[in-house]
Amino acid sequence: MTSVTPQNGTLRNANGIAMMTEMPRTENDLVNHPRHYTKGGVECIDALDAATVGKPPDEAICVANVIKYLWRYEEKEPLRSLQSARWYLDRLIGKVRNKGLGKWSNQEAAT
Repeated sequence: MTSVTPQNGTLRNANGIAMMTEMPRTENDLVNHPRHYTKGGVECIDALDAATVGKPPDEAICVANVIKYLWRYEEKEPLRSLQSARWYLDRLIGKVRNKGLGKWSNQEAAT
């Protein structure tokens, strides 16, 4: 376990190496906390962490991107975001289908 101690206003680990710290929040911090990634008091990154727990990396990437694009579509290029979400969803469907995890035939899935 690494202990962190303040030193001259800089956080350092037990080896004296400066640690990254979260930047202070501003009204609309476009890097650390952009408004279009916070809904109902929940940041998208936190929802992505929860939604991808235990998933294989190739599926987790698709799931995370579908959620991300749907999360922000109304505020950042709506049509393009929805098309991107669909692209990742189609990719995820292909991965699940290739693993033989599909429960429906193609005909049932179309209805």
